[in-house]
Amino acid sequence: MKILFLNKCLLLVGIMALVACRNQPANAPASTETMPAAPATGDVIVVNQQGEITLNGSKLASFEDLAAGLSTSLAKQEPLPDSIVPKFEGEVGMGPRQEVETIITEALQAARGARYKPVTDALRPAVERELKNPVGLQVEMYHAEGGVAFLWAKLTNPDGSPFDFSKTPFAREYEGGVFSDDVFGLLKNEGGAWKVLASSVGATDVPYMCWWKEYGVAKTAFPEGMAADDCE
Repeated sequence: MKILFLNKCLLLVGIMALVACRNQPANAPASTETMPAAPATGDVIVVNQQGEITLNGSKLASFEDLAAGLSTSLAKQEPLPDSIVPKFEGEVGMGPRQEVETIITEALQAARGARYKPVTDALRPAVERELKNPVGLQVEMYHAEGGVAFLWAKLTNPDGSPFDFSKTPFAREYEGGVFSDDVFGLLKNEGGAWKVLASSVGATDVPYMCWWKEYGVAKTAFPEGMAADDCE
């Protein structure tokens, strides 16, 4: 009886497997593995354990060549990438790794500075008037569309060093945590020159959510999530 029962069970399992196979499309994969993600766009930097460097498939002779090649490539890209992640093949030492990452960071900062310079140059005087000090603007976010640009920057000294609030009218507020190093600006290009529509210095909230309506510009001039729908 036990043998008969076992045979019936095995027969039932076999029938179920056969039905499953017949219901599966002929070209169906044997497993449901996740398809690989699409390759990342932008610059591809590869460094192997022999110290060989390639940028977008082209071999480079030195780190200096990498810096120059990356600068040339970034100048042609629109928009600029948020970051570039190099690929290290094999046992690449910490020294070369850090050198490559430093080159990438500096190249991106330089490219952003050049790209955003006309806008930061237009916004800077308004910021300096408010703080009564010369400033630098380190761009954190930039979005432009239809001749309108939205900018978020961090205050620095003109040489890029941390900004000293002690010499500004807002020294006490900064020490008390109610004044920040954030600068926001909304600018419009008129006749090839950038005009400041709105600016905010030291905000600890989000002053820009309804600028689009207040100044009559498209919401799409702002990064996603930085323009409110319910502005009265």
